[in-house]
Amino acid sequence: MIGRLALGAVLALAPLTLPAQPSTTLPKPCWPEHLLTGRDTAFASVPCNSLEVLPVGVRRQVDCTLAKMQAGGWSAMVFETYRSDRRQRYLYSYGRTRPGAKVTNVATAQTGFHYWTLGADVIDSKKRWNASPKFWYWLGQHAESCGLVAGAFWKAFPDQPHIQFAAWESAARRPDWVKRLQAEGKRDSLLLQLGATR
Repeated sequence: MIGRLALGAVLALAPLTLPAQPSTTLPKPCWPEHLLTGRDTAFASVPCNSLEVLPVGVRRQVDCTLAKMQAGGWSAMVFETYRSDRRQRYLYSYGRTRPGAKVTNVATAQTGFHYWTLGADVIDSKKRWNASPKFWYWLGQHAESCGLVAGAFWKAFPDQPHIQFAAWESAARRPDWVKRLQAEGKRDSLLLQLGATR
């Protein structure tokens, strides 16, 4: 079993891969769906909030954002990093086939940033999604000063908690090579070519 400190060292030296076998180093909501069996399949609907799944470059930028938020007196916490396809489809159903407002325009996880461990949702640890407009403003400012893209500043569909690696603008504007690697499920190659593992 790899400890948290040793796992961080491994991630710094090698491209990120989620465990080939279930491992106690990651909580079950962070396991790839195909590794969840029996009653454990329910974990595919639970948010993964572990920073351990992020490639080292993305992790560094998210840590930078959280440190700046804390230095500014904000109580920020990561609510979600990796997102399974089951969870993405569930969130996409809001405002469409499920009551409530739309929370995402990404229909399947494979075209989103969370599935590829390139995005995170950060909320106020006390007020959750009901944080003040100043909280969301500073989250966006700090995320962008750390090299991330802040969903809070999107014009068409603002996503206040969402921060992501600066890779491509939207699913519709992905470069062809990204679409190909995503279609082939080549996470490590995608992360390497994007520079997210440095």
